[in-house]
Amino acid sequence: MGIDPAWLKAELAKPGRSQSALARFMGLAAEQVNRMCAGSRRIQADEADKIRAYLAATSPGGATIPHISPKPQAAVGLPIKGTVEAGSWREVAFTDLEHEPETLPAPKSVVDSGAFALRVSGPSMDQRYPDGSYVIVQPWHGGPLPIGKRVVVERARPDGLVETTVKELVVNGRGDLELWPRSTHPAHQTPIPHKDLDGVTVRIVGTVMYSFQPD
Repeated sequence: MGIDPAWLKAELAKPGRSQSALARFMGLAAEQVNRMCAGSRRIQADEADKIRAYLAATSPGGATIPHISPKPQAAVGLPIKGTVEAGSWREVAFTDLEHEPETLPAPKSVVDSGAFALRVSGPSMDQRYPDGSYVIVQPWHGGPLPIGKRVVVERARPDGLVETTVKELVVNGRGDLELWPRSTHPAHQTPIPHKDLDGVTVRIVGTVMYSFQPD
C-alpha cells in the first residue's frame, strides 16, 4: 500500500513538520513535494523510504506511520562521530574511526548519502535539540550558503585547536553571517559571528537533516 497524498499533506501540516522541510530532507524542490501532496506526482519507492524516515523522525515517541508500504527498508548503522556543543564551542572529539564507531539505525539511503550523527551537548539549541539528543548531519561541500538552516560549524585556531558548535545560520540586517542559538536559556540569546578573525578560520561542516531524541 502506497502513501495517500491527502494523508501526507495533513501530516506535513502538523507542528514540527512542513512540505519545505520534507523537500530539503529528500533533496527535492518544494514544488515536487507540493505535487506529491496534490496527487499529481507519483512517489517512487526510494522517495517513500525517505518520507518514512522523515515522518518517523518527527513523530512523537517514534510512532508507527500508517499509509506506507509495510515493506521495510533495511536499517543500517549510521555512525555517531562524536559530540557537538550546543553552547559556545567544543573541542572536536570525533570518534576514532579506526575502531568500530557507535551507530544509530537509519535507512540505507541516509547512510549512503554520507550522513553521520553527533550527540548534542548543552542548552543553546534546546528549542530544537535538547541536551543528549542526536543530530543527523549531511556533509556540506560548498555551493549556496544554507541560510536559515541549522549547521554544524568548525572553528580552527592558530594553535591547532579545532572546535565545533551547532547553530542556525542567519544573515543580519548588515548582510553579515551570524550563528544563532535557539534556546530558552538566558545565557544563550546572542549570536556568534560567522567569520574569520585573527588567524581563526570558520567553516561549515554540514547541515542538519533531522534530529533524534532518545526516550
